[in-house]
Amino acid sequence: MKLLLLIFQIILSMQCFAQENWQKALDRVNVPSYFDSRLSVYFKYSESVDGYVVTGKFFPFNKTAETGYVILSFMEQYTNKVYLYISPRDDKYTSNDIYNLVFSDSFPGYKQGNVYCFNYVAPNSSLNKESCYSMDILHPLGYYTPFQFFDVDFDGKKELLMNNWDLLRTGNTYTVYKLNDKGLIPVSEAPFNELCNEDEIDSKRRMITRISVDGAFEYIKFYYSLKHYGKAFKPYPKFVSWMSESQVNEPIHPRFQLDSVYEKVNDKEYHWNINTEK
Repeated sequence: MKLLLLIFQIILSMQCFAQENWQKALDRVNVPSYFDSRLSVYFKYSESVDGYVVTGKFFPFNKTAETGYVILSFMEQYTNKVYLYISPRDDKYTSNDIYNLVFSDSFPGYKQGNVYCFNYVAPNSSLNKESCYSMDILHPLGYYTPFQFFDVDFDGKKELLMNNWDLLRTGNTYTVYKLNDKGLIPVSEAPFNELCNEDEIDSKRRMITRISVDGAFEYIKFYYSLKHYGKAFKPYPKFVSWMSESQVNEPIHPRFQLDSVYEKVNDKEYHWNINTEK
């Protein structure tokens, strides 16, 4: 199966090779000083994603590495407006697509200027539905999906969610970016600071439930919602879990509030109501 996938990607790469304009556009992007530009390859998704043509220039750490830095271009099909994602120094980029390529039995290693084409795995694809972290109405984040556009803050506009492909116990984590005239703006406040596949995103009730797990002994849920004016705020209690203490100290997005916390620590359960009706 991996061999067939690699052959298919090579065939697609030959088809994409003639499309030089998008490669030249990526070459014109200023590369940060922490990028090692001695080896770089290109990739393109064979279909548009939510109205965007997506291309990339990958700078692997060596000729067989599954990680590196990346420049990703999201170009709107009808306006040609481009949003650029450039790997921060501390964020090593990879994806399921790169994993499949690098870990295929016949992968010969990157060569400077190689071009690859990937098929985009949509959030609702059968591959995601069959994963351990299946996609449903409360879990819309695609485990194998490298990035997706989704209105995660319930403001009527879709954000860009980048899959960090870190393969944690609660799934992968996702970094959220707003799209505006200044480009991609990271959203770092809770509950968006480390969304994962097990988190519940309830678009109907406009609530996000963040889940944290530490081994077999600690299981934590943080319940966030859009701010409800007219509710009383209670001071935070002294939580039992270190994860709760850590999460509660994170800044909260100005549109959201923390409603309650559930802790299960060493088989004991604790329920904390933070915002209550007056």
